[in-house]
Amino acid sequence: MSAKPARLNFIDRAVATLWPERGVARLRARTLLAHYEGAKPNTQRRFRSTSGAPDTLPGVSAVALRNQVRYLERNHDIARGALATLVNNMVGPQGIGVEFQPRRMDGSIHTEYAAALTEAYRDWCRRPEVTWQHSWSSAQRLMARTLLRDGEGFAQRLRGPTPGLDHGTRVPYSLELLEPDLVPIDYDDEAKGIRQAVERNAWGRALAFHCYKGHPEDPRFWKGVLGSDTKRIPADRMLH
Repeated sequence: MSAKPARLNFIDRAVATLWPERGVARLRARTLLAHYEGAKPNTQRRFRSTSGAPDTLPGVSAVALRNQVRYLERNHDIARGALATLVNNMVGPQGIGVEFQPRRMDGSIHTEYAAALTEAYRDWCRRPEVTWQHSWSSAQRLMARTLLRDGEGFAQRLRGPTPGLDHGTRVPYSLELLEPDLVPIDYDDEAKGIRQAVERNAWGRALAFHCYKGHPEDPRFWKGVLGSDTKRIPADRMLH
């Protein structure tokens, strides 16, 4: 069956009179739109519009939504149970495991090298992050929960000799787990190309993240001047 043409309003008739081709195009679009129920507002479905740049809405509402979900997690067992279920489905009770299978030139698995990698990996899994408070499985679950609850999570990668840091294992590699609170969403500096604490080049690629040196709610670290207590972390060292 052919679709019944939509009725023309005054503007459509005026356009059709002055520009017939444009008038036909408007009639076709209006006829197609009229046959999609989802495109029609009614008393149960009101149309909403958004305006502003892509970063505008998160900049206004991200912190408020994050605090609301944290409140639900603290005070409602259903919210805690939902987060726990999602974490279990994402990384599992013991975290995501790794099975090393390095291969020789002929394609066979180098069992001795695989065993050495597994031994080093297990040693690193005991203390993968800078505080030594979490094993690798615990860190994975913690970051998964942060991602699901807060919408994002961060970790700085620290490789090799680092002043003041003891990696704690034979593998000179540690993670500094960072909550999104430490990346101030209200830190903008257009002169430096910084938007919501992310420094970008002219193409929009992240160059660095500007993070608080301490938690913003801790008075020991807060001095009241935004940016004065931040550190610049190059993007190649940050997991987001």
